[in-house]
Amino acid sequence: MYHYLKWAALSLFFRSNLRYIILIVVALVLIYFSDAVYRDLADYQRAVGHPEHILYLLAGKWFVILLGVVLLLFGISRLGFGGARKKGNKKEKAAPPPEKIEAIDRRLERFKGAEKLRSRSEIILDKRKKKSR
Repeated sequence: MYHYLKWAALSLFFRSNLRYIILIVVALVLIYFSDAVYRDLADYQRAVGHPEHILYLLAGKWFVILLGVVLLLFGISRLGFGGARKKGNKKEKAAPPPEKIEAIDRRLERFKGAEKLRSRSEIILDKRKKKSR
């Protein structure tokens, strides 16, 4: 039974984070292939006799690597490992209508001027003390 629960949890994780997992894989492939393409193009430029173009290839390679690292970090940061954050399902609560706000304000007005607020238990104890006297 534990085996099924483990696979169910893993399936739920992959299903809810599929786009970020794909983004991480694309970023890793981009980083890997940028180096391979750079090596091939640099070898070609040396063979043709234009080694001055290698600097541009190196700048392009590092631009692609940095882009891949940014995508990788973004994908990792957006992975949901806990249930604390729901994606897209959360509806924002609308503000209560002004009539309800006014009613709440009227109820709270009673307590603004009160010198001492007493709890329900204090009131009951005071009533018992008065009865016992």
